[in-house]
Amino acid sequence: MPEDSVATRSYPPAEPNDAAVVREMQAGDDRRFPTIHHRYDRRLFAMFFAILRDPERAEEFTQQTWYVFTVQLQHVDAEQDLGCWLRGVARRLLAQQRRQKPELMDVLPDDESPLPPSLCVDGPAEELARAERQAEIDWVRANLSEQDWQLLAARYVEGTHFSDMERETGVNQRTLQSRAMRLLGRARRLVTEYRRLRRGWRGAVGRHGLAD
Repeated sequence: MPEDSVATRSYPPAEPNDAAVVREMQAGDDRRFPTIHHRYDRRLFAMFFAILRDPERAEEFTQQTWYVFTVQLQHVDAEQDLGCWLRGVARRLLAQQRRQKPELMDVLPDDESPLPPSLCVDGPAEELARAERQAEIDWVRANLSEQDWQLLAARYVEGTHFSDMERETGVNQRTLQSRAMRLLGRARRLVTEYRRLRRGWRGAVGRHGLAD
């Protein structure tokens, strides 16, 4: 082969390592999540399946591990072994599950969830809390495309399994899972934004003597 052909041959760019991807995600680049997801999702699933021997439960625990990753992202040390960190989260989830009832834990915590599983509460304080939570949900929906909202609601409001969504939409369930996790992170940021704005609105009302 001529030397000039070798010299001009192009190679695909090398994939960034885990530390680089984590730093980019911490800087706000959500598009990097599929890179990490692709590297570790099958390993996490295999770990859970080896212990639980149930593919659906293994997938649920895998989703919870990714949820913890997105919530704790800013506290992840980009220089440490990410695989080891994820396995540690997985082991803690399994240990917590064994200490509790056998049912799987909710994907979203009750006090911070932008998409609560239930709004069935009674009493004046609960009514106010329900109205404010519904306003947060409406804010999330207003700031997402209809397609994104439908995916988010199908998984985290209706509890539809990704395998069922795959049969309905024809989209691979791992692709749906990756999209849902990114949307979940965006929904949480939208709720944080809404709460910050709401505090500002209330402060403005108080300063202008309109609270009564």
